[in-house]
Formats: sequence, C-alpha cells, structure tokens
Amino acid sequence: MVGIVCFVAVVLFQRGVFEPKAPPTPVSASAFSAPAPGDSFVQSAKMMVRLKRFLGTTSQSDGEALLDYVGEPGASRVDKFRHAIVAAELAGADVARKELEAVTKAEPTTGTDSLSAEETARLDDQVTAMRTILDGQSSTLTSEQHAALVADHGYVGELLLTFGKPDTDPDRAPLVAGGVYMVLFVVLLLVILVVGGLGGLSACIAFFIMLGRGKIRSAFTPPAPGGSVYLETVAVFLACFVVFQLVAHLLLPPDAINIQLAGQWLLLIVPLWPVARGVAAKDWRAQLGLTNSKGFLHEVGVGIFAYFASIPFIAIAFAIVAVYTLSKSRSDPSGGPPHNPIQELVGQGGSTTLVLLFLLATIWAPLTEEMIFRGSLFRHLRGRLGMFAAAAISALTFGFMHPYGLALLLPVITLGFVFALMREWRGSLVASMVGHFMHNATLLTLAILVVQAVK
Repeated sequence: MVGIVCFVAVVLFQRGVFEPKAPPTPVSASAFSAPAPGDSFVQSAKMMVRLKRFLGTTSQSDGEALLDYVGEPGASRVDKFRHAIVAAELAGADVARKELEAVTKAEPTTGTDSLSAEETARLDDQVTAMRTILDGQSSTLTSEQHAALVADHGYVGELLLTFGKPDTDPDRAPLVAGGVYMVLFVVLLLVILVVGGLGGLSACIAFFIMLGRGKIRSAFTPPAPGGSVYLETVAVFLACFVVFQLVAHLLLPPDAINIQLAGQWLLLIVPLWPVARGVAAKDWRAQLGLTNSKGFLHEVGVGIFAYFASIPFIAIAFAIVAVYTLSKSRSDPSGGPPHNPIQELVGQGGSTTLVLLFLLATIWAPLTEEMIFRGSLFRHLRGRLGMFAAAAISALTFGFMHPYGLALLLPVITLGFVFALMREWRGSLVASMVGHFMHNATLLTLAILVVQAVK
C-alpha cells in the first residue's frame, strides 16, 4: 500500500503536477517575431552553417546541398527572408539574391502570418539592407537597422550582419564555431545505425535460433509467493524518492540542479534494505541477482549480445513514437515536441551539470534501477505471476517513474521489459546492467553532441 501511494506521488511529481504554474505569455499573431531558441529551422541552420565552416566547403553546389538539409522556406515573407539569409551563408550571394526576389514578389498577407502595413515596410527595409550587405556595403547600415535585424530574426539576423567577415571576427566566431560537434554527431549516428542495425538484426536472429534449439533457458529461480522484503525495498525506494522530490522542491532553489543530481546518489543505498532487515549479505547478493556464476566477463558479453538482440524491438518503439509525433505535429503545429526534460537539461546545463548527468545515467541508473526494478520488484512479482506478466508490470512501473512525456514512454517501457527478460534468462543483473549502461551512454552522448552543435 505504501509503495502504491508513493508510486502515484512520484508519477505526479515527474509530470510537474506540483510545479507552480507560470502565467501564460501573450503570443503575438504576427510572424514578425524572433524565432524561439528551439526553433527547428534555426537549429538546422546552425548545424549546416557550422558544418560548412568545419568542412571548409566553398563551392555553390556543395552549399546548395547543405541548404537542402535546412529545408524549404515557409509560406510567409518573413520565413522566405530568413531562408534567403541562410542561403547567402551556405550557397553564396547569387543564390540569396534569387531568393530575395521571391520575398519581394510574395503576397504581404498569408493567413495567420499576415503582416501589418508597418511590419511590411519594416521587412522591405530589411530586404534592402540585406542587398546592401550582399553587395559588400554593410558599413552603410545604421545602428537602428542592425538592432532591428537582431531583434526580429535572432541568430539568423546576427548571421546576416557578419556576412563576408572572416570566421575569426569576434562577432562572427561564436555564430559559426562548433562544427566539430556536428561532425562527431553525424559520425557516431552513422556508426550506431550501421553497427546497431546490422549487429542488432544478426544478434536477434541468432537469439531466436538459439531459443528454438533449446540453448536459451531460464536461470532464474522464482521465490515462494507471499510477503517479501524485496517488495518492502521497492516501497522504501519509492518513499525515499518522494521525500527527495519534496526536499528538492521545497528547500532548494529552482536553479540548484547540480545539488539535485548529486543528491540522487544517496538513493543507491536503498537496495541494501534487506541486509538492514536481517538478510545475510551472501543471500542478499544471490537473491537480488548480483551474481556471475560463469564469470563476470562472460555475463558482460551476454549483456552486450542481449542488448544488441533487443535493438530491433527498441527501434520499433522509437519508430512508433516518431510516427505518432509527426502525425500529431501536422494536426496540431502549435503543440510542440513531446516533453523531454533530459534533453532540456542537456541544452541548458553547464559542463558540471553534463558530467553529473552523464554519471547518473551511466552508473547510478544501471546500478540502482536494475537492483530496484529487476532485482527486487520483478523477483517479487515472479513469486505469483508468470514471466511475461511480471516483466510487463515491472516495465510499466519502471517507465512511468521517468519524467518524460507520455509519447516518449514506449521506448522506456520496452527497455524495462527487455531488461526483465534478461534477468529471467541469466538469473543475474549483470547483463541488464550492461545493456542499461550501453543504451543510456549512447543516447546521452548523441544528445550532448547535437545540443553542443546548435548552441
């Protein structure tokens, strides 16, 4: 009963139910406002501009190829103008001049992106200013024109004002630096797609062949049904997590994220609860799954193989989320992407935050979460339920403990289900801990690289 109450409280905390509601910010109906920091067009433009600088691309054809990755311009004159700025940076002044012709010929009103007479005049003045810059006469612009370009177009406006300047210019350098992160992201992503795709498919086929031949057998021994100190362990963990959240919300300032990340390590002692209740240390290790009967390195190897074998199923879960997100964004463009606080933390945090977050995701989570959800909860459930039912319940509990939007929970729940099956197969937690580490380390590294590439 304590565990259920605390689980509900954790889920509510993780979904921000107890967060103070900020007053709604008035939103202008005009398209003439600087893009938000997370605007997809701006992020794509940053990536390609920085990639071009890193690669040293100079030809118009190569620049146009990079421009294709930025995407097509929007329907409004403002969108077309911003696309022309990026075109100048990537493909050169001639391409940009052609795009500016489309800006001047476009209708000044396009539905919800309609411009007032004052805004139309302001945009026309900025088009003229851009032509002046493309002609190499940027020194003739006034300070008011400079300020207007930055205020109305943000990063893209700053980029225009530094057009033609050397990359070492103090105003331009921060706008084009960071291409190495983009290259590392692309290289790592390609490696993951090739190695993960081929290796995952091969491992998955091999696993089912071994299963069909009877070489995959359960090494897990279900406990006798009834009350369990390991169910108590789950309840204690949930209760401690609720207390931790209360302390963080009530006593710590909102910007004390590093203290919260460091403090979460205290929860690593909760799996020792059975020892405090009188279970012998040797029995505790065996029952929790902290064993490696065939050797630690053998279990690590099995964990790597099992994780690769699960990649096709994890990929399907991500594909379902991607299709759902895409269809939802088309039906409701104002809805935005699913809530992902980890991605937001990576984007907003400093170097110390990134280190703490990486250690938490790659060491704390594989140790603590595996001991709680697969070592304790799954073990208790297997005393009363079959393998798949116990795996499903533990996976759902594991998934909803994470602070993601509902649309992003399917891959996490799929992972929890896979890790529970690893525990059933091996009887040990080493394999699921290794798989947990591989998954978190890979995704978090990708997230850090892509955020660094667009900062």
